[in-house]
Amino acid sequence: MAGNGSVTSRRGLLRAGAGLIGSGLIGSGLIGSGVLAGLAGCRWTDPVVHSTRNPSGTTPTPEPTPEPSNVAAGEDETTLASHLAWLAAAPSGVSAAVKQWATTVMGAHAGAAHLLGQLDPMAVPVSSPAPVKAAQHATPQAALAAIKADSARLVGEHRTRSATAEEPGMALLWASLMVTAASQGVPTRPMLARATRPHHIDPGTPTEARSVLLQRLHAVVQGYETGVAVIAFTDRLRKPAEDRLAALGRLRDTVATGIREDGDDPPGPRPGYRQPITPTTVTQATQLFVLLERDLLDAWGRVVAATEGTDRDEALAAMLAQVPRCQAFGGAMVVWPGWP
Repeated sequence: MAGNGSVTSRRGLLRAGAGLIGSGLIGSGLIGSGVLAGLAGCRWTDPVVHSTRNPSGTTPTPEPTPEPSNVAAGEDETTLASHLAWLAAAPSGVSAAVKQWATTVMGAHAGAAHLLGQLDPMAVPVSSPAPVKAAQHATPQAALAAIKADSARLVGEHRTRSATAEEPGMALLWASLMVTAASQGVPTRPMLARATRPHHIDPGTPTEARSVLLQRLHAVVQGYETGVAVIAFTDRLRKPAEDRLAALGRLRDTVATGIREDGDDPPGPRPGYRQPITPTTVTQATQLFVLLERDLLDAWGRVVAATEGTDRDEALAAMLAQVPRCQAFGGAMVVWPGWP
């Protein structure tokens, strides 16, 4: 083929170079720099196949990631927080009280989303929640409608998550988020911050949790008796307060009977429970009622964490029933309700 005689293959050059080195011609000045340059331009192919595994010979362990279902629930919490963020910063048509309510509730949902994005939602966060990006709404009414719709949906979803949770702390975490969502159908007083936050708990046996609930009921009944006593018979609040006191007495007896049926002795009332308020006026009496109902909500939370199946479903229903009672008389919900 034309030109083959004048073109030396790379392999031929390399062989020639090896012979020249052996003969001592290279380095004696007899071989020009042009030939050396040609040899230098040749590419060498390493015939040995090298392993791409790490030096230890083991496969790297994948980094752990948060539970996907928790992350999805956290995204729902973030979406709800975004509607509240718009309301909190609305340019007009929203009162200062509603803006304050929206700000505190937004913070509660953003905090929940932050925890749900962790490997362990019960662990103390090592960082702060990211700023909430506000959704876009044409009017305050549209924002409130979105908040109400998303809240109603999350009540059902969180209730299902709590009912099926295997770990007590997660059962209570979902129940707490259920209560929070149920409390914001209508703007009320801002949510109150408190030191309590989700954590790993040992709620004890179902009977032990019900015994704690019964002790709380003894205190709540005694507190209601104190509050009812300062409300005049002619006051419109007297009858509903008496009705609630009677209902609490029936619930106390029902819980005590259940403990007996489980083969244990129900704890009896202690004399002189210390109440958070010693009421002397109707206003103080209603404030006391709100605090007592909130304490009762927390006691039901322990039962949720300690039980499963039908018993947990009943406790979840009881927690939801506490929401309007805690908000009665202008009462405010707390962040992470239900945690003991």
